[in-house]
Amino acid sequence: MSVINQVLNDIEQRKRMESAQNVDNYTALEVNEPRSYALLGFGLFCGLCVLGYVWFTQSQDVVLAEPESLAATPSPISVVPFAVITAPVMTPQAIEVIKPLAPPSKSKPKLVPVAPQPVVVKHTQPKIVDKPSANIPVKAKLEIKSVQLTAVQLAQLKFNQGLELMAQGLVTQAQSLWQQGLQLQPDNHQARERLALSYFEDNRMKSVFEVLQQGINQYPLAHGLSFLKAKIQLQVNQDKQALATLNRPYRLESASDEMIELAGAIAQQLQVWPQAQLNYSALVKRQPGNHKWLMGLAISLDGQGKSSQAIVRYTQLIGFPGVSQLLSNYAQQRIAILTPSSTNPQSRDNNG
Repeated sequence: MSVINQVLNDIEQRKRMESAQNVDNYTALEVNEPRSYALLGFGLFCGLCVLGYVWFTQSQDVVLAEPESLAATPSPISVVPFAVITAPVMTPQAIEVIKPLAPPSKSKPKLVPVAPQPVVVKHTQPKIVDKPSANIPVKAKLEIKSVQLTAVQLAQLKFNQGLELMAQGLVTQAQSLWQQGLQLQPDNHQARERLALSYFEDNRMKSVFEVLQQGINQYPLAHGLSFLKAKIQLQVNQDKQALATLNRPYRLESASDEMIELAGAIAQQLQVWPQAQLNYSALVKRQPGNHKWLMGLAISLDGQGKSSQAIVRYTQLIGFPGVSQLLSNYAQQRIAILTPSSTNPQSRDNNG
């Protein structure tokens, strides 16, 4: 019996250890699938039956065996039958420990407010690049600055705008801009000339002469205005007025060659020989090799009856290289006519 008690004690201790280790499992089992008292009693009954059967079989083996073998060798029956048991044996002590747990509460979990954590924003400083990379094109910034124009600059601006309008056929608008420009800058002779020509194209002759004469009166040395007025007067058959407008330009060192030549041609056409001579003489002094001007001088002398001086100029003209055959023939004819002879005393007296 002592062996049986020992085995039972070992079994009970082992089951207690297993029950202590598996308390959590039983507890989880009770929570998920709670057992009834009937099942608990049935399990207890089965365990007692098994213990009784084991005790009965062991007691039969002890009676048949000798005392020495019992004392010397531990019975193998105490180990093998219990190794086969798979279900845990419920003892009164284990039954007292395992108690049905209360069903889980269906109450909603309480929400504990959590204070919001402050958000920290980190500001990163942009990198400053001193020099742009050679591979990255640098775009130029467009800056608009207000510029205060002077009266002269504004007048020039209106003149240029007038040219653009004139090219588009907007004559009236162009004339208006040029008039405004002349009010800002009266000595803008280029604008005055363009305005006069636009009037001439519109056949507004009165306006042409007014705007030109106004400039001539204010700026007497503006020879371009006089030259333009004289040319327009020739276009409308005002030859005498044109010669008066030029006003003997041979006296002026600042007069252009074109202006003096025009005055000489008008005087020769009108047979105002003295003025023609003076104008062509001034031109020949400037350019002695100009055969056209030399011919004009010879004709002006011939027209005044100064035959000897005319012959000299005609002879000089024939010797110039590059003279046209027409001029050369005319010069030779005039030399033959003007040369004195013994049979023409009247001619000798006129040239004497």
